[in-house]
Amino acid sequence: MNRKINIAIIDDGINEKIFCTDINKKIEIRDRLVYEDNNLYGHTITHGTLCAGVINKYSDNININSIKILNDNRGDINSLVEALEWCINNDIRVVNISLGTYYLVDEVILKYIINKCYRKNVIIVAASDNHDYLTFPASFGNVIGVKGKSSNLLRKNKYSFFYNLIDGIDILAYSTHELIDLKNRRIICPDFNSFAVPYITALVANILYKETHLTFNQIKNKLFLNSVKNIDKIENIIRYKTPNCMENVLIYYVDCKKNTNSIYPFNAISEQYISNIEELFNDIKKNYYNIDTIIIIAQFIKKYDLKNIYIECKRYNINLVIISKYIKFNNLNNEDIHVWCNEHIKHIINNLIYKESAYDNYIPSVCIYVDDSLDLIDICLKIKEKFMENGYNALLASDILESEIYSIDYLPIDDDVSKKNIEKYIQTLSYKKNSDIVFYCTYQKESLITQDITIKLNCKNDSLFVNINEIEKPIEGILDFIEYIYKYIFDNFS
Repeated sequence: MNRKINIAIIDDGINEKIFCTDINKKIEIRDRLVYEDNNLYGHTITHGTLCAGVINKYSDNININSIKILNDNRGDINSLVEALEWCINNDIRVVNISLGTYYLVDEVILKYIINKCYRKNVIIVAASDNHDYLTFPASFGNVIGVKGKSSNLLRKNKYSFFYNLIDGIDILAYSTHELIDLKNRRIICPDFNSFAVPYITALVANILYKETHLTFNQIKNKLFLNSVKNIDKIENIIRYKTPNCMENVLIYYVDCKKNTNSIYPFNAISEQYISNIEELFNDIKKNYYNIDTIIIIAQFIKKYDLKNIYIECKRYNINLVIISKYIKFNNLNNEDIHVWCNEHIKHIINNLIYKESAYDNYIPSVCIYVDDSLDLIDICLKIKEKFMENGYNALLASDILESEIYSIDYLPIDDDVSKKNIEKYIQTLSYKKNSDIVFYCTYQKESLITQDITIKLNCKNDSLFVNINEIEKPIEGILDFIEYIYKYIFDNFS
């Protein structure tokens, strides 16, 4: 007999008296400490209560656990981290999260615990922001992100998949569920993203009840195959915007050099320079138990080699990131492992559904032309950090192939991608990331985006010079350069 699936609802608490909801455990997290939830809810129908009602409506084989971290619809990111730690330590299989954040600093804090849940096979289903912003944890590649605000496009109890995941949100689901309380009153859930989530949570629980061993990627694939309007079923590829599921990584540079001295934003178990793809197979066999991802950076990879790499990664349940300018990934599915390739970015840009009226808010844009003797990615990261520490969301973009593994948005220089489509992509991204400013940094002589400010960072006789709108001055170093442009931008756009 199959065991019931343990589900946790991280929300504002559950009033079990409304729908006669059986609660396995009720806890509250305050100031990073765990307490029993002894709140007297009376007749209050909390958000968590409705979520529990929806889950119970669509799934019978569950144990519901309540984790209260919200008070008056407010919470903090550290409480969410503690709640997820509790889930890992208490055999929770599926987590329902109706909240999120769009602050970059919170993304960094959440990334470790989300990856830990992924490794422990704790499935997280989370809501997108109702304003369509990039939302964490929902926008992470190892979370099932859900939106429902436009679910009037769907019939009752249906959902569809997104294929070009510019914001990491996987599913558009029905959300206006009808519930009946103990007093026989009819309650309709509002058409918000957060009420689409428990429906998908219930479906995940039903899948796991039948096949408890399934991994995150296998569950997502089953959801994909049962969705409506999934016109890409034949191709069976889900294109992720960014490879943000990496923690313990093997990195291989195949007949190419590393473009930056920046520290990797993950644990690099090994970094090797090889001339032949065959050299990495023995290495994977030796290290597969220590790693979750391999990254291969190459100018070109043969289809035959690519297929063999994929098979090897699938055998050991290792995620795969391919960074190459000349590659086609359409012949491989990603139903068992998480696969990312920068070819996905080209596909997302060229197939973007652009909503001009939604993204027409003015956001200043800056193009920085960097001397090719300097470390462009390091400069991008320092700019991003400078604006972040002052409370601003800066969108950093570059045409360097490795950009995405450093959380810098990659813009391809390619005849297949028009400048007009790139402009639309950047406008969409800047809206979804709730950006205050956009930077495009390049070694090239021509910008891929329209800019308000043109900055050149030149190196002459081992000395650095900054040129803003054709006015040049010497600077002492990269940090001095960043302080100078920050002040210039602040003085001109604040």
